[in-house]
Amino acid sequence: MENEDVKVEEQPKVEEPKKEEKPAPKTTVPNYNFTRTVFEFDKKQFTEETINKKVLEYLVKHPYIHAEKIETFVNLEEKRIYFTVDGFGNADFSVDL
Repeated sequence: MENEDVKVEEQPKVEEPKKEEKPAPKTTVPNYNFTRTVFEFDKKQFTEETINKKVLEYLVKHPYIHAEKIETFVNLEEKRIYFTVDGFGNADFSVDL
């Protein structure tokens, strides 16, 4: 037997068909217009406006406080409204609910 060079033909690679990724179905959220939020505590009703009014009354009594942004936090257990002024808190920045 003679040594013959045997050429093996390579089979072309078969590519698997690409799976098409379908985009996630779009869910549309209805556009609701919330007019106001009211919560009741200790037989009293509170809204964003009434809470902001209490904080503004505090700021009027303390004219040295200058603010561009005020955030309020309501603590029902303590019956207090805490607020920050331009991101800074202070132990004095609170009023009774």
